[in-house]
Amino acid sequence: MPLLLVYRALRKASEWMQTFYSDVLVEGQENVPNDGPLIIVANHHNELVDIATLAVTIPHRRPLRFWAKDSLFKVPVVRNILASSGAIPVHRNSISVSSNEKTTSNGNNLHSALFQETLEALDAGGVIGLFPEGTSYTHPHIPPLKGGVARVALEYLKWQTSRSDANGQLKHLNVVPVGIMYTDKSRYQSRVCVRFGPPVYFQHHASQYSAASADHAREMVGALTFDIEQSLRALTINAPNWDVYHAASVARDIIYENEGRAPLRSYVPITQRLINALNNRDVKARTILVKYYSLLYHANISHGSLSATFPYPTIPSGRRAFQTCLWELTLTIFHPRALLFLPPLLVHIPGYLSGYLGRKYLASTVFEETHAQFKAICGGVGFGLCSAFVSRTVFEYFLWPIVKRLTSRSVLDISAFGFRLKIDERVLHNVGLVATAYGMTWALFRWHHALVDRNYMQFKRLTTSFKVLIGVMRPASQTLSDSELAFYIRSPPKPFNRFLNISTAAPSSGLTPMRNTTHSEEMAKNEAGSLSTSALIMPLLAARVEATAVVKELVGRNPELII
Repeated sequence: MPLLLVYRALRKASEWMQTFYSDVLVEGQENVPNDGPLIIVANHHNELVDIATLAVTIPHRRPLRFWAKDSLFKVPVVRNILASSGAIPVHRNSISVSSNEKTTSNGNNLHSALFQETLEALDAGGVIGLFPEGTSYTHPHIPPLKGGVARVALEYLKWQTSRSDANGQLKHLNVVPVGIMYTDKSRYQSRVCVRFGPPVYFQHHASQYSAASADHAREMVGALTFDIEQSLRALTINAPNWDVYHAASVARDIIYENEGRAPLRSYVPITQRLINALNNRDVKARTILVKYYSLLYHANISHGSLSATFPYPTIPSGRRAFQTCLWELTLTIFHPRALLFLPPLLVHIPGYLSGYLGRKYLASTVFEETHAQFKAICGGVGFGLCSAFVSRTVFEYFLWPIVKRLTSRSVLDISAFGFRLKIDERVLHNVGLVATAYGMTWALFRWHHALVDRNYMQFKRLTTSFKVLIGVMRPASQTLSDSELAFYIRSPPKPFNRFLNISTAAPSSGLTPMRNTTHSEEMAKNEAGSLSTSALIMPLLAARVEATAVVKELVGRNPELII
């Protein structure tokens, strides 16, 4: 088995990247075998972060390999790097050509040639990670999948059959679906749930696929693709549209008042049950919940922070809002937890700043799935540089002078336990510098990670209390009219991903095509952008009262929703 040194380094970096999230839950590890050919099929909501998440969470720490365009392997340096990272070359059009439609000159199926590296990697007991949607996206449900995964699985069975040993024994290929769900994929210190589902059974297609006609082969690929799609839907959250998705999300946050944090193990099933309940409920209830969600979104306030700061769903007086804001400010600055957090915070400030700039200037302003990766990568670079500077300063001005005083010679002569070792001063200096940098970076990183979650939540409470204070102090004469609020009380428009074939959703899925953001919506957004956050606070507090009543009634009628 190749060493895959680049892959090992990237997986180590991925472990650091996962600290962008406060908690990562992994379920269904028993569904992943510890050896043998394996295809991991995952939904793709978060670009590079999804790859990092799979590499870190896959059971048995099995090396995970992904596809890369074969053209990238033509450059020798890039080819060596990709090979060491475990990337597998594949023809970019190989998954779009129907099986059995074309053959090579020697009579073998064209796909066997195009997928040769993939088939050999599987035959060696490797793990291939694939995202069958074909792109990373932000959408309320799993879109119709492309047929690449099904085609690879069936081609492997056909390829293996053609070269089976004298006993006719075939290696068992597992196709394991994985649902990766983020509570808020682009937000720092949100959470991740990774669910490995039962393998998708398809071996009964082996003998039929080998001798199938082109049309029959396409039907078999379509049937297996549908089975994989259904497995992924069972592991993820799926809503017919954004209104239902947002209504269920805010209903879940209202039910779980602990900073809006539902138990991560129940996050997906509870949200899906709420979606199913709200999808069959009257439009008025959904409208109330969507209104509350949208006002929270535009005010940049979470329900968890609001409920933690003002527990009762009422509109606070100006005096109460001022007292709450003052109390939250005191806790943010003088709480012992905050004082202990100050040293690592100072070293991480460049990381926060570089993460913000990376998201602002490198990530797409439209597609949310690009944000987290630039926040994490650029933030890590900023922290690393600052930590290196601090470590060098500490070593040069504090630690090295102590070492110098211990020996005045250019060569350090160490004798212990019958051994004698001579170390040049320059070597000792460099080794000490590297050890100091590593030790301080590790300690500061762990120190920060142990305290950041609670302090970050406290900071959000402070900003929430300040926004509420400014909002309730706003003169009544400046109350917004219904027309001024119109844009802010409906689901925020989401960009349309042209690479998703939503229009071909299977009727049995019950999912509706999503429309693009229209020109009129963009104009409304631009016109509404002049409103300040303070103008939304009073409508937000009033919407909270209505939404809480709706959720209370919903849970009263359906107590099984939160079981």
